[in-house]
Amino acid sequence: MRTRTAALSAVLLGALAVPSAATARTSAAPPGVDAPPMGWNSRALACSVSETAVRRAADALADGPLAAAGYRYVIVDGCWTAAGRDASGGLVADPARFPSGIRALADYVHGKGLKLGLGLSAGTKACAGGGAGAYRNEAADGALLRSWGVDYLKYDWCSIPTADFPGKNVQQIAQILYPAMRQALGDGIAFAMNNEEGSTVPWLWGRQVATTWRTNVVTKPLTDSYAHMVDVWETNMLRHEYAGPGSWNDPDLLQAGLGKMTEREYRAQFSLWAIGASPLILQADPAKAPAAIVANPKVIAVNQDRLGVQSRYARTDGWYHALVKPLENGDSAVVLFNESDRAATIAVTAAKLKLPRAPHYRVEDLWTGEVAATQGDLAAYVPAHGAVMYRVATRDAGGDRAAPLVTLETDPAATLGEDRLTTLTAGREGEIVTRLVNTGGTKKLTGAEIALTLPDGWRARPVTPAASPEKLAAGEAFTVTWAVTPPAGVTAGRYEIGAKASFDGRAEVTSSAAALVAQAP
Repeated sequence: MRTRTAALSAVLLGALAVPSAATARTSAAPPGVDAPPMGWNSRALACSVSETAVRRAADALADGPLAAAGYRYVIVDGCWTAAGRDASGGLVADPARFPSGIRALADYVHGKGLKLGLGLSAGTKACAGGGAGAYRNEAADGALLRSWGVDYLKYDWCSIPTADFPGKNVQQIAQILYPAMRQALGDGIAFAMNNEEGSTVPWLWGRQVATTWRTNVVTKPLTDSYAHMVDVWETNMLRHEYAGPGSWNDPDLLQAGLGKMTEREYRAQFSLWAIGASPLILQADPAKAPAAIVANPKVIAVNQDRLGVQSRYARTDGWYHALVKPLENGDSAVVLFNESDRAATIAVTAAKLKLPRAPHYRVEDLWTGEVAATQGDLAAYVPAHGAVMYRVATRDAGGDRAAPLVTLETDPAATLGEDRLTTLTAGREGEIVTRLVNTGGTKKLTGAEIALTLPDGWRARPVTPAASPEKLAAGEAFTVTWAVTPPAGVTAGRYEIGAKASFDGRAEVTSSAAALVAQAP
């Protein structure tokens, strides 16, 4: 006679096994979810979340620029379930935090033109707040969520009774429990598998089950830290082959607006998440999320592109990365990301990007709106911790109309890979170099001039001519050496030095780099 746990395992295995290759869907996205989900998640509120706070977030999302940009989901991450269930065994909303219940909250969110998401655990308890989990109640809980009007479920992996599955590893248990809830929800609800530690390796099998799956291999969520963000992104890039239209890798939430990273770092994260076909789920209060970053329509269009493909490396050497993502209309999105602590030129060729052959390419900077042309080479001087994002087109390239793509370097390192900043001494002249390169090469540059933009009180003089008498052909460079003097009493620390170049009597480009200032002994 079999034991009770063995019988439970057999029932779940027989009825809710992973779909076979013959019956599996090619996409786990429900109808209407044909691009990575966009929205807001209540994680930053933790268990201080309440229906009042969620309604306030929905108001800010709907009434500001975010809804127009495509943000739809309002997700209650956790702490919404009561510790127990009702008399019939159904989930109950925490009466203190959500006194009106989830159905009323869903109606409110839907009335704003938005969608409601909830977090729930596949185990016996919620990950936070002590609420109930869905274990052994998948069918009933899935039906209840549908009746409430829930549009998105973030399904966590906490308090899993592994002893109920003798002889099975964590992945095998997940391949029983996650499909059970997917089946119970039906096809109308987006399903996000959220295993923070990666022990269930969902990227290997989740495409037949989930809309998204978490790719972290750490035991805690992404923090508002540049170093942690880069680690999570690099891990996510290793999973790119498993994602595709309708089912996407999820490297975790967006941090923009939380305040511990710089604007440049938040823009880099948004660029990486957008080209990576990752969910764009905000964590900051929607009213405080920087719209100039998270509501950029051209960057979002890359993320929401219907081809649904995640970016791949066109080239990388550990610090300097060139990423490319094909788009539905034949264009390509490109991100040049400088992971290092010093500004650097990142270059890549059309061949590495696998662009179709063309005499010229149209290159649009999606953050500045500037348009240029190139014969094939693509390069930018990217600030430390920064990213440049392009949309590259072969149609209507406009090689004769747009200025050639140029690269303006401010204080480039003598050796690629040099991560230490140039150090200047207060009150003394130091040397800074600027360089303008005709990267695009669609025509010669004429009348090239370079000027410096410095912090208040600084002085600079060109040691070599700041205007070029020569025309710059494809790939040629114009270099200016400067004697730069920080004020004698300036505080030691990090300062930004900028450069501005003009050519052809009209075109203008800028760049900047950081330098350290030390006090003379």
